[in-house]
Amino acid sequence: MSEATVGAQHGVARRGFLAGAAAVTGTALVSTASVGTARAVGAKAEVGAGTGPLAFTHVTVIDGSGAPPAPDMTVVVEGGRITAVAPSARIRLRPGTRAVDLTGKYLMPGLIEAHTHSDGPETVVPALYALTGVTTVREMRGEPVHHEWRRKIRSGELLGPRWVIGSPIVDGTPSLWASDVGPTIEVADAAEARRAVRRVKREGADFVKVYSRLSRESYFAIADEARRQGLPHLGHCPDTVRITEASAAGHRTIEHLHALLLATSRHEKEIRRLLDAVRIDPKDPSSLSRYHSWFQQVHPLEWRAVQATTVACRTPSSGVWRPTGPRSSPRSACTAHWNCPTTFRLSPRTGSTSPPGRWRAGRTS
Repeated sequence: MSEATVGAQHGVARRGFLAGAAAVTGTALVSTASVGTARAVGAKAEVGAGTGPLAFTHVTVIDGSGAPPAPDMTVVVEGGRITAVAPSARIRLRPGTRAVDLTGKYLMPGLIEAHTHSDGPETVVPALYALTGVTTVREMRGEPVHHEWRRKIRSGELLGPRWVIGSPIVDGTPSLWASDVGPTIEVADAAEARRAVRRVKREGADFVKVYSRLSRESYFAIADEARRQGLPHLGHCPDTVRITEASAAGHRTIEHLHALLLATSRHEKEIRRLLDAVRIDPKDPSSLSRYHSWFQQVHPLEWRAVQATTVACRTPSSGVWRPTGPRSSPRSACTAHWNCPTTFRLSPRTGSTSPPGRWRAGRTS
C-alpha cells in the first residue's frame, strides 16, 4: 500500500516532487481509495501525471518491504503510476522523458495515515500531510470541511493527500459523544440504523463509522444495510458484539485493540454480561464526562480480560488476529478484516500484576 514520494531537490519545487512521484503501487486499506494520488496531491503542480513520463534517476530506493536500501536506482512514473524500477546503469529512458537527478536523495513509499481526525486551518493541515510524506489519509469522523478539502485537492486548488472520508460517528443512544463536539448520529433500533446508512451514503461518505454503544440490533442492521448500499462499515467493535461476530458481518477494520482483549479472554462470557450493565447518562452535556464515565466502567473489565488471556496469533493471509486453543473460532482466520490498533502503549512500570490504574492504553475515536 504505497505511493512514492521524494525529498526536495535543488531547482525543483517540493510540491512538484510530491505530485510527480506519487504513484499507486499497491492498494489502500479500503477499496474506495482508488483515485490516483498524483491527482490527489495537486493536479496543478509543476511536475504531475499529465506532463509525460518522469524519471527519478540515481536515487536510493527504500521500498517498504524490509529489503535493504537500493542505491543508484531509477524510478519511472507515467500517468500517475510507477512503470519501471531498475538500476540506473541498466535502464534506458525513452525520448521525451523528463529526468530528475536525485543523487544523494532517497525515495520511499508514501505513508498512509489509517486513522486520523483532521482539524485545523485549510492552509496548514492538508499540505502538512503531503509535505511530511503522508499521501493517503483515512478520516475517521467525516465532516463537511473534509469533503471540501478533498474537492479542492482533486481540482488542484489545494495541496494535500488522497482523502478517504468516513461518515459521522454512528452510535447507540445515548452516545459516548454529546453535542459539544459536533454531529453524531444516534440510532436506537434497526429502522433508525438503516436510515442512518442511507443518509451517510447520500452525504458522500466512503464508509460507515460504527461505534461502541450500538445495540446488537442496530449494529447488524447497519452491517446489512451497508452491504446493500455498497458501503464498507468499520470502526469500533460495539460493546455488545463479539469480534468474531463483527468479522462475520463484514466489519472491514476494527479500530483500537479493546475488542481484541475480550476476544482472547477465557472470561469473555462473564465480561460481556458485565458490559451489558454499563450505562451512560443521556443528560450529561459533556463528551469528556461521558467518555470518562465509560472508561471508568470498562477499564476494570478489560484488565480482567487481560489477566485471563489465551494465546493470540496473527493470520498472515487475512491480517486478522484470532485466539488459539479450545475457544478458537475458525471464522476469524478466514474473513477479510483488519485490526487498526492506533496508539497503544504500556507504562514502563506495568507488569503482569499491575492494577488497572497503572495500565495506559492510548485511544482515539
